[in-house]
Amino acid sequence: MGSARQVSRRRFGWRVLLAGLVGLVAASPLAATEGVNMIGSGPVQESLAGAGVAHPVDSTWVLLNPATLTVLPRQLSLSYEVFAPDRSLDSSQAPAGNPAGRTSDHAIFYIPALSASLGEWQGIHWGLGLFGTSGMGVDYSQARVPGMGGDTRSEYSVAKLFLAGAVDLGDGWSVGAGPVLVMSRMRTDMIHGTGVSSDAWDTALGAGLSLGVYKTLDRWRFGVAYLTEQFQQEWDEYESLMRDPLNLPPQLQVGVAYDATERVTVLLDYRLVHWEAVPQWSDDPNDGGFGWSDQHIAKIGVEWRATDRLTWRGGLSHGNSPIDESAVFANGLFPAIMETHAALGFSYQVSACLDVHATITHAFHESLTDDGSQLGGMGRGTTISMHQSTVNLGLGWRF
Repeated sequence: MGSARQVSRRRFGWRVLLAGLVGLVAASPLAATEGVNMIGSGPVQESLAGAGVAHPVDSTWVLLNPATLTVLPRQLSLSYEVFAPDRSLDSSQAPAGNPAGRTSDHAIFYIPALSASLGEWQGIHWGLGLFGTSGMGVDYSQARVPGMGGDTRSEYSVAKLFLAGAVDLGDGWSVGAGPVLVMSRMRTDMIHGTGVSSDAWDTALGAGLSLGVYKTLDRWRFGVAYLTEQFQQEWDEYESLMRDPLNLPPQLQVGVAYDATERVTVLLDYRLVHWEAVPQWSDDPNDGGFGWSDQHIAKIGVEWRATDRLTWRGGLSHGNSPIDESAVFANGLFPAIMETHAALGFSYQVSACLDVHATITHAFHESLTDDGSQLGGMGRGTTISMHQSTVNLGLGWRF
């Protein structure tokens, strides 16, 4: 009887812990980097600017390419990110009768992550991870349109739970797959056709599928990963603002890693974020969408294993903004215009089972001005600007 109670308590404890972690991650609003997506999860991925689909390092690769679980050690990874985006909106050059002036937001966000590669059982290598992967947000002191009321705030955050298994097929080939469970939270007081949104928190659940392939060949490694569209529930609070569910778009990433020397590896990746597959993101603002286009992103990373304990990594990522000049005003509270990121980080092996990681990332300043071609020209001359800096610290424990 006592044993049954202990098992029940343990199960209850894990459920409470998982629910708390999901809530903590999903409650951490982000500012967009690649659209609404972070360039990577955890300090190791971010140090390579999100490259590495063919170069697994730690358990966070359950997100990047599940097939790489076959070569990862049993490991638990924890990280905490301090994210400092600087956002501004300037409508001082808008047409007469519609100038709201300049407003900005410098709020800092905190983003935890947890993942584990669990080793092999019954011929399958297992892994899981809980990450804050996507989001955006602003809290401006004044609205885009004076006198409308509201229209100053947006907070949108996404937590994803990845569960994956991978199989070693032999001859250097591995494949992996698993479900992705999604929890999104949102609040905004944006204007819409019939008034001002409620600014109340709403939650939507969703799911998708992660697939990966990994191949090793002498000093070369190749990787392909595909994340399907993640279908979401409709918002209850924001059905007047958004005609369709805010599904998350499918993504494809392909990459190659080459060991230039025994201590230096060079990575090259390409990522496609298919925003145009999701109507709410891609439809033009006149039809109630955000007017986003697909993103094509190139990434390069370098890893230098300087000593047996110390590893340095750096990366660059560049892709087009999903927003162009026709949709600036419509995205005034969703200013996801980042294009270029640079990252530098290191890992240090403290002991046989413990690693520490640290990374700094900077997204360079971008600015876009509305050309007045949408929404009857009401946003002509409105400018949105942003730059970002990030510090990410983490621990890896092999068991």
